[in-house]
Amino acid sequence: MSQPNIIETTLEKVKTYIAVNTELFTLKIVQHIATASGKILWIFLVSVCVIMTILFSSIGLALYLSNCEANWHQGFFLVSGIYLLICIIILLVHKKMSKFIGSKVIHNLLNQDDDNNND
Repeated sequence: MSQPNIIETTLEKVKTYIAVNTELFTLKIVQHIATASGKILWIFLVSVCVIMTILFSSIGLALYLSNCEANWHQGFFLVSGIYLLICIIILLVHKKMSKFIGSKVIHNLLNQDDDNNND
Protein backbone atom coordinates (compact mmCIF):
# COMPACT_ATOMS: atom_id res chain seq x y z
CA MET A 1 0.00 0.00 0.00
CA SER A 2 1.15 3.46 -0.75
CA GLN A 3 1.19 6.31 1.72
CA PRO A 4 -1.75 8.26 0.14
CA ASN A 5 -4.00 5.18 0.30
CA ILE A 6 -3.39 4.75 4.04
CA ILE A 7 -4.16 8.42 4.69
CA GLU A 8 -7.30 8.29 2.53
CA THR A 9 -8.62 5.15 4.24
CA THR A 10 -7.85 6.62 7.64
CA LEU A 11 -9.69 9.83 6.75
CA GLU A 12 -12.67 7.83 5.50
CA LYS A 13 -12.73 5.83 8.73
CA VAL A 14 -12.58 9.03 10.80
CA LYS A 15 -15.41 10.57 8.76
CA THR A 16 -17.48 7.42 9.20
CA TYR A 17 -16.72 7.34 12.93
CA ILE A 18 -17.80 10.98 13.33
CA ALA A 19 -20.99 10.40 11.34
CA VAL A 20 -21.90 7.31 13.35
CA ASN A 21 -21.22 9.05 16.69
CA THR A 22 -23.27 12.07 15.61
CA GLU A 23 -26.17 9.80 14.68
CA LEU A 24 -25.84 7.91 17.97
CA PHE A 25 -25.84 11.17 19.93
CA THR A 26 -28.94 12.34 18.05
CA LEU A 27 -30.74 9.08 18.73
CA LYS A 28 -29.87 9.23 22.44
CA ILE A 29 -31.23 12.78 22.65
CA VAL A 30 -34.44 11.72 20.91
CA GLN A 31 -34.76 8.76 23.29
CA HIS A 32 -34.34 10.99 26.36
CA ILE A 33 -36.88 13.50 25.02
CA ALA A 34 -39.38 10.73 24.27
CA THR A 35 -38.92 9.20 27.72
CA ALA A 36 -39.27 12.58 29.44
CA SER A 37 -42.35 13.47 27.37
CA GLY A 38 -44.00 10.20 28.26
CA LYS A 39 -43.30 10.70 31.95
CA ILE A 40 -44.57 14.29 31.86
CA LEU A 41 -47.78 13.20 30.12
CA TRP A 42 -48.27 10.39 32.64
CA ILE A 43 -47.74 12.75 35.59
CA PHE A 44 -50.16 15.26 34.05
CA LEU A 45 -52.90 12.66 33.53
CA VAL A 46 -52.50 11.20 37.01
CA SER A 47 -52.48 14.70 38.52
CA VAL A 48 -55.72 15.62 36.75
CA CYS A 49 -57.37 12.44 38.01
CA VAL A 50 -56.15 13.03 41.56
CA ILE A 51 -57.25 16.67 41.54
CA MET A 52 -60.71 15.76 40.24
CA THR A 53 -61.05 13.01 42.84
CA ILE A 54 -60.01 15.34 45.66
CA LEU A 55 -62.31 18.11 44.38
CA PHE A 56 -65.42 15.98 44.16
CA SER A 57 -64.64 14.11 47.37
CA SER A 58 -64.23 17.43 49.15
CA ILE A 59 -67.55 18.72 47.86
CA GLY A 60 -69.22 15.48 48.83
CA LEU A 61 -67.68 15.53 52.31
CA ALA A 62 -68.62 19.19 52.76
CA LEU A 63 -72.22 18.51 51.76
CA TYR A 64 -72.37 15.48 54.05
CA LEU A 65 -70.97 17.44 57.00
CA SER A 66 -73.34 20.30 56.21
CA ASN A 67 -76.22 17.86 56.37
CA CYS A 68 -74.95 16.40 59.67
CA GLU A 69 -74.46 19.83 61.23
CA ALA A 70 -77.72 21.17 59.84
CA ASN A 71 -75.82 24.25 58.75
CA TRP A 72 -74.84 24.80 55.13
CA HIS A 73 -71.64 26.74 55.86
CA GLN A 74 -70.18 24.62 58.66
CA GLY A 75 -69.52 21.60 56.46
CA PHE A 76 -67.47 23.62 54.01
CA PHE A 77 -65.57 25.34 56.83
CA LEU A 78 -64.78 21.95 58.38
CA VAL A 79 -63.40 20.66 55.07
CA SER A 80 -61.32 23.81 54.58
CA GLY A 81 -60.05 23.37 58.16
CA ILE A 82 -58.96 19.84 57.27
CA TYR A 83 -57.05 21.19 54.27
CA LEU A 84 -55.51 23.94 56.40
CA LEU A 85 -54.28 21.29 58.86
CA ILE A 86 -52.80 19.29 55.98
CA CYS A 87 -51.04 22.43 54.68
CA ILE A 88 -49.56 23.16 58.10
CA ILE A 89 -48.25 19.60 58.37
CA ILE A 90 -46.71 19.86 54.89
CA LEU A 91 -45.07 23.19 55.81
CA LEU A 92 -43.57 21.61 58.92
CA VAL A 93 -42.03 18.67 57.06
CA HIS A 94 -41.26 20.29 53.69
CA LYS A 95 -37.46 20.28 54.18
CA LYS A 96 -37.39 16.55 54.85
CA MET A 97 -39.75 15.92 51.94
CA SER A 98 -37.62 18.06 49.60
CA LYS A 99 -34.44 16.21 50.55
CA PHE A 100 -36.15 12.84 50.17
CA ILE A 101 -37.68 13.67 46.79
CA GLY A 102 -34.42 15.25 45.56
CA SER A 103 -32.39 12.20 46.51
CA LYS A 104 -34.91 9.91 44.80
CA VAL A 105 -34.83 11.98 41.60
CA ILE A 106 -31.01 11.99 41.55
CA HIS A 107 -30.95 8.24 42.27
CA ASN A 108 -33.39 7.57 39.42
CA LEU A 109 -31.46 9.76 36.99
CA LEU A 110 -28.19 8.06 37.84
CA ASN A 111 -29.76 4.62 37.52
CA GLN A 112 -31.28 5.59 34.17
CA ASP A 113 -27.86 6.63 32.90
CA ASP A 114 -26.39 3.31 34.12
CA ASP A 115 -29.18 1.39 32.39
CA ASN A 116 -28.50 3.23 29.12
CA ASN A 117 -24.78 2.50 29.35
CA ASN A 118 -25.47 -1.22 29.75
CA ASP A 119 -27.51 -1.35 26.51
